[in-house]
Amino acid sequence: MLMEVVFGDLFRNYVEFYLSGFFGFTKNRADILQAGLLAIYHGLLQAKEMAIADFVCYSDSLQCINFIKDPPMKFHIYALLIQDIKELTDQINVTI
Repeated sequence: MLMEVVFGDLFRNYVEFYLSGFFGFTKNRADILQAGLLAIYHGLLQAKEMAIADFVCYSDSLQCINFIKDPPMKFHIYALLIQDIKELTDQINVTI
């Protein structure tokens, strides 16, 4: 039996007004780590597309945050996704 995990988030401005949101799902996997990383990745992509100047990204997954902030891990199953997130954080002004 294949399971999928739904992920998503929303954008609010500094006075907590809703700006935008997104959601998605993992394909053929029930992996919470992948869902957390995909939520961060898609959030950063959307922030870049919306041309948000200053951005704060919150996550309830300390493991995801550590993967992003720590040196690269070449042989991790999500190494490419983590690298893509790191490249996005270099392109926009974001605090994670």
